[in-house]
Amino acid sequence: MKIFSKRETILQNMTTMAFFAAINIIICLLSSYVPFLSIVIVFVLPLVSALVEIYCKDRYYIIYAVASLLLSMLVTFDNFQTALFYLFPALVSGYCFGLCVKKIIPSIYSIIVSSLIQVGLTYLSLPLIKLIY
Repeated sequence: MKIFSKRETILQNMTTMAFFAAINIIICLLSSYVPFLSIVIVFVLPLVSALVEIYCKDRYYIIYAVASLLLSMLVTFDNFQTALFYLFPALVSGYCFGLCVKKIIPSIYSIIVSSLIQVGLTYLSLPLIKLIY
């Protein structure tokens, strides 16, 4: 079986999503204990989410997103901010980037759209940060 190929069956979709959700969880867990990894997270997490969107069926993405977010919050319960403020925007912007790649939108527009979504979600999180702290 090829590593980067379209997943057709539900079992192939589930295993691919579980693998990438585990990568998300490991990255969030590592960033809890090694703070300078937050710089790497900004680039890696949207890529992982975009790969799930590109290679798996669209209808299963919400399952991947919810499972990845909840498991990351559960594993990093003492530092759930990583999952909330890094993983959630990465899931959304990665989905949008993967969708643009699937629809064969030019790459410059795909990057601009996903970057604007990432910036918008960051600005929307500021009132939540103010409320928490």
